[in-house]
Amino acid sequence: GAGAAAGKNAVENNALGAPDEKKRQDAKWSLPYLEGEKKQQAEKLIIDLNAKDKAFDMALDSACKNLSSEACHGMRQELAAMGRSYDEKLDGQYIGNMGTVYKEGKDQVDALMWQYASADAKAARDANVNRIAENWGVSKETAATLYDGMAVVHTTAAIGGAVYGMKGTGASGENAGSIKNVNPGYPEPGRTHNCVNCSVATDATLAGNPASALPVNHKNGIPLAVLESQYGTKFKYISSSESITQQMTSAGSGSRGIVFGSYGPGQPGHVFNVVNQNGTVRFLDGQTGKPADLSQFKSFQLLRTN
Repeated sequence: GAGAAAGKNAVENNALGAPDEKKRQDAKWSLPYLEGEKKQQAEKLIIDLNAKDKAFDMALDSACKNLSSEACHGMRQELAAMGRSYDEKLDGQYIGNMGTVYKEGKDQVDALMWQYASADAKAARDANVNRIAENWGVSKETAATLYDGMAVVHTTAAIGGAVYGMKGTGASGENAGSIKNVNPGYPEPGRTHNCVNCSVATDATLAGNPASALPVNHKNGIPLAVLESQYGTKFKYISSSESITQQMTSAGSGSRGIVFGSYGPGQPGHVFNVVNQNGTVRFLDGQTGKPADLSQFKSFQLLRTN
């Protein structure tokens, strides 16, 4: 099931809340300077917290074999609370939050949250494919092909007029066609720093699995490694937006990707989507629901998603 698939990376994506992660990392950092009983205590603390870490992950994996179960819902609320704990300010002389200093723990929680979010998307797709197969009396393979092809606007009519918000506009359409519902409420709080979430939801929407992005209630951003893990491939530096257009044109209609635009060294960046729709290459910003503004970026990286 989708839950089992989501849990397959259990070893890599264990999770601890920020207070426990702080204890574990502080103990690891202090080990070289400790001796005797104090060193043994620190080593035991690390072992105990590692065990707690793995136990949470196993419990989450077990509860979420059925993604919609009450047990899974409860565990994922706990995981979300862990995520929020990394937004807490640090005590003492540090300026910043727990996630900045204890980044490894934060990244593990983020990755685990993403794993289950992508399992949700797969479960939604599977349910929709089953519905199409039943409603139109076609095989699941045919239903899947039809469903995945819905990014190409013309195929919507072929599925009995089912409308999934895929109404397309021209290359410079003000609402960028099908993506206007990816980030509902923008620019409300939580909807202005969730561009990574928006890029995944936009890609799913363009692939025929309409999705809305989850908000992000902190301003630290989400590492690009999350996207690389999600799609099993790496971002590659591209010399210009024109080069991206050339690559996507060569890849043919239906090809999709996620673009990282950098504002310059030491600056945060922004991710958005690119798609070849019937020979027209479109840069779409799911966060704003509009065509992406390429003029503000100093350099680009491209990750192909199909």
